[in-house]
Amino acid sequence: MILRRMADAIRRQDLSQIIIEILIVVIGIFLGLQVQAWYEDRAERVLEETYLNQLHDEVIAITEIAELRYGKAVRKIETLIFITHYFNDNNISPELSDDHCDIILGSHNLFSPALP
Repeated sequence: MILRRMADAIRRQDLSQIIIEILIVVIGIFLGLQVQAWYEDRAERVLEETYLNQLHDEVIAITEIAELRYGKAVRKIETLIFITHYFNDNNISPELSDDHCDIILGSHNLFSPALP
């Protein structure tokens, strides 16, 4: 329909109607592209929110694991300090539990910063 009107206007050499028709088509295409860009931006924002929520959950999980490992490392260091002071201050051997022996055995590896 628009093409027929444009063809008639061109035959009649009605320049103002041709310009108006072209502007209507261009404005329609422009608006269509803007709506499409708006929908794409909206979809990207939803995807971004999903990724940020997943990242937040992963950071919380890694933080909890790191806090547990840090707590274990602090307890290991405190136990090693206690055993070292006991050996230095007393001339007799202390009663060492299995936990003390495990801590002494693993004393070369105090903290491993590797996280999943």
